[in-house]
Amino acid sequence: MGYFSRKLEKTVTFAASLLISKRKYHTLILLGDDGKVKHIRIIRGMIIALLLVQIVILCSGAYLFSSGMRFVEDKKIMEKELIIAQKNYLIIRDEKDMLMARLVLAESLVNKETGGAGVSKTATTSAKASAAQIPLAPVNSGRVSIDNINVFHEAGANRLKIQFDLKSNHNSKQVSGYSFVILKENDIDEAGWLPVPFVSLVSKRPTAVNKGRYFSTSKFTTVNLTTNIRSVPPRFKLVTVFLYSVSGELLLEKDFPVSLRVKKEI
Repeated sequence: MGYFSRKLEKTVTFAASLLISKRKYHTLILLGDDGKVKHIRIIRGMIIALLLVQIVILCSGAYLFSSGMRFVEDKKIMEKELIIAQKNYLIIRDEKDMLMARLVLAESLVNKETGGAGVSKTATTSAKASAAQIPLAPVNSGRVSIDNINVFHEAGANRLKIQFDLKSNHNSKQVSGYSFVILKENDIDEAGWLPVPFVSLVSKRPTAVNKGRYFSTSKFTTVNLTTNIRSVPPRFKLVTVFLYSVSGELLLEKDFPVSLRVKKEI
């Protein structure tokens, strides 16, 4: 019994010395049935485990947040592409109705010329070709205008550079969107046309609007477009400039006569 009392006294004395110690950490002390002191250093391990759990939770939350933001951005892009596709569909539908009306009119004129006896296959084919070649009316919203358009052939680099000045007609109002040009030798042979940037054409107009050259200005800016060519450039004589808003609205469609200039590298 005396031995146990002396052991307990030493333990209490040791514990008191720890309390008044200047150390910056605490030690959990456990007394066993035999009076021996047992040290359990689990507080630090628990704290480290909790910190690790919090780090894992924060990383998971950050990943989920970034995934959600990417999903939102993809949704916005898909919505814009859907709006553009709907507008292209409406344009094609209107053009189809117009061409059908003109085809009917052309067939009626041919019937009158032949005395109503019937339309030959050649006449019908000619009428359809004439109706299909009806040009679309140019578009000008009045919000923007362009000037000083030039086309350069950079010798040695097999590259074409198109440059023009773009002006906002609304003072101190920001205008943003996408620009395209179509280089043409004539306005009939679409196989020889070169869209810049290159996109597919529907009804002689670019389809993927958001792939154009981005522009943004409140007054005046210069737009530069480039494209690579494989050999000697064709004899382009006409350039059609298209300007679209960010939402896909056609702001300007205008033809310009041009002559290809050779720009030699120094």
